[in-house]
Amino acid sequence: MLPLDSQIAVVTGAARGVGEAVSHKLASMGAHVVLVARDTNRLSQVSGQIHSAGGRATVLPCDLLDVAAVEALGQKIARDATSSSTTRASRAAASRCTQWRPATGT
Repeated sequence: MLPLDSQIAVVTGAARGVGEAVSHKLASMGAHVVLVARDTNRLSQVSGQIHSAGGRATVLPCDLLDVAAVEALGQKIARDATSSSTTRASRAAASRCTQWRPATGT
């Protein structure tokens, strides 16, 4: 059994750089990785790489500067992850957001 089996890891900025590397590492540790970034094509490539290595990944494109999109993302993750533990890894900066409200109660 891998250390993150039955865990869901939400990684923002997962399309490249540190976010991509973190996504691969979490997947290799058994987590189901939810890949979040704006670049759908690149997220699909990262997902394909994770699947090819035997991991699990879901692509959820989102612009984290769009408050409504972030709220919708949080609601989708909450609906889909109600029976699993969730680990969050964030690489993306949301410094330009003028309104920030947590999408979930955590």
